[in-house]
Amino acid sequence: MADYLPLEMVQQVLLRLPIKPLLRCSTVCKAWYNMITSPQFIYAHLTLFKSLHDSTCLLIEYGYIKKKYVLYSDDKAGTFEELDRFEFPIEKSTSLLHVVGCCNGLICFSNVCSLNCISDGDTEQEVMLWNPIIRKSLHLPISKMQLRFDEAMDSNLRISPGAFGFVFDHIRNDYKVLRVYNWGEVPSMVEIFRLSTGLWEDISHKAPFNSISGRSLQVDLKGISHWIGKDYNGKLKIISFDVYEEVLGSIELPANVVNDDEIYEQDYEKYLFGFEESLFLIRRVNTGEVSDEDDDYNNRSFERKFDIWKMEEYNVVESWNQVETCVVDASVQPLAFLKNGEILWTVRGGGLISTSLHDASVHYLGRCHNDHPISCSYYVESLLLLDKTVPHWN
Repeated sequence: MADYLPLEMVQQVLLRLPIKPLLRCSTVCKAWYNMITSPQFIYAHLTLFKSLHDSTCLLIEYGYIKKKYVLYSDDKAGTFEELDRFEFPIEKSTSLLHVVGCCNGLICFSNVCSLNCISDGDTEQEVMLWNPIIRKSLHLPISKMQLRFDEAMDSNLRISPGAFGFVFDHIRNDYKVLRVYNWGEVPSMVEIFRLSTGLWEDISHKAPFNSISGRSLQVDLKGISHWIGKDYNGKLKIISFDVYEEVLGSIELPANVVNDDEIYEQDYEKYLFGFEESLFLIRRVNTGEVSDEDDDYNNRSFERKFDIWKMEEYNVVESWNQVETCVVDASVQPLAFLKNGEILWTVRGGGLISTSLHDASVHYLGRCHNDHPISCSYYVESLLLLDKTVPHWN
């Protein structure tokens, strides 16, 4: 076929193939290889794939010591089935590596995740991008700001490494890694890495806030990324990052949620999500759920109560509305909003359940891999990094 069909027609056929068959096709001849590995083809394939497939996938990170990554289906019909699984490609301890974010098939990892850490000088700070489908990874270079941070850590200064974000600028067709360094009372230092240039840039002058919680997961909505963080006065807020303008800002949390936290400061007990173009905040309510009267740990009550808030109008604090109170008779933590509108939860011991926003129904989705789910990201397959000169992993 390569000898008889015009290359333009071959390209239209190849654009409709899944990733794995497409990789095999890249070995047919040099012309096909050059076509498939070109940035233009990679972008066109991703765009066409997303337009033809309405369903999304969820990538769940399991385990603290030996990590694995499992891909699940997610559609409006409520289908939740295992599709694939990936082992981490690097032969070294991955216990410190965690998922920062996932954009168009690229997963960003960092080993900087603790809130108040003191480095012993033995752990090298690193950030990397990984495409598990094509088995390619890219280690990001060390920045000048990171060198300053490492020097401070070596001096036994008690500082927080802050948080990372991984975003896609659809206007410039560029992938960016945002890193925030928290320095206590000193204003945060912020830098950004652009995949198009391979360089870090200091954008601290665009950071009108104090810190982002290292435990806060990233939420992407309306071309803006969001985290839970604090302003200069230590007040909890949603920190926002405009992906195109590369400017950081803030959004107010519900007033009574903030007031409660003036007494009980526990920002890790709040979870931010995006669903159907709206921000959702899930806050755990302290109910004294564990009964110490029962000496048998397995027979204790682990009831959890959560308030669920929705911002009806984006960036309008008065539009926060408490839409539901969810009570689950288990030790749970929210992971994601499913495409059918239900909330996905991880259960102590590795189980997964979903709950409806409209009624009290709970659906048990199974006990998965005897490991604890750590994070959950929306995922789509792509050829990203195929055009980069970086090592292949066997």
